[in-house]
Amino acid sequence: MKQQPTESNRNHPVPHPEPVQMLNATQLKTLALIAMLIDHIAWAFVPTQSVQGQIMHAIGRLTFPIMAFFLVEGYFHTRHFWRYLGRMAGFALASHFAFQYFQFGRIPLLSPQPQDTFLTFTQTGILYPFTLGLLALYLMLNWKGSDLVKYSLILILILLATPGDYMFFGPVLILLFGHYYPDRTAQLRNGFLIIGFLVIMTLQVDWQESFFMIATFLPLLLLRYYNGQQGAARHPLIKYGFYLFYPLHLFILGYLRYAVFQLPPLAQF
Repeated sequence: MKQQPTESNRNHPVPHPEPVQMLNATQLKTLALIAMLIDHIAWAFVPTQSVQGQIMHAIGRLTFPIMAFFLVEGYFHTRHFWRYLGRMAGFALASHFAFQYFQFGRIPLLSPQPQDTFLTFTQTGILYPFTLGLLALYLMLNWKGSDLVKYSLILILILLATPGDYMFFGPVLILLFGHYYPDRTAQLRNGFLIIGFLVIMTLQVDWQESFFMIATFLPLLLLRYYNGQQGAARHPLIKYGFYLFYPLHLFILGYLRYAVFQLPPLAQF
């Protein structure tokens, strides 16, 4: 029999239940790495406008918000910020050469060509803007001097991220996740706004080829189920394995594309 409302529950409605938080950091990071691998396989071997290409790139959109979210988690849990930042910077540098090899079939700094431009040498992967975002977050939360200087430095770091994958959206998303930490609802709500801007901007360039970008919203739903636990990722081998996976898989995919299948470069400048 349906329960009739009483005076008590009219004035104090029953709140909607929170989602069951059943995913730990290791599971979400592993999902992000698998999605990234699928995405990069598609860039290397599958036409973007094909149905298969769109599906694979849509799966790959899981990676960016999850990586940004856990970089912020790492910031608030690390006991040695500068060591954390140095580790990010070191892997960003290694990933720069892996990313360039994946894009151009060569490392422009080591084998320059006459048609190379400034963009050829500066185009880089996601760990570069993430490193700048981590430093910007530190400044936002710890700067003791003038607000004008603080926000000027943060703006410079955001602009410097432009040559990286996802450009300035990486630092901005990190700053928002960090500003609203540990309020998960506020983090994801504001992340939705930033990702919305990213999706709209991308679709305006070529909506047919970039339709998969709409899937960038999906990982925000997954992050609602994060239970705050590290899982196996606390083990050093697994922690560093997550870092190594990014440059390593780019080198391997690049080798398969250029050395094995003799395909042309993904980028020409």
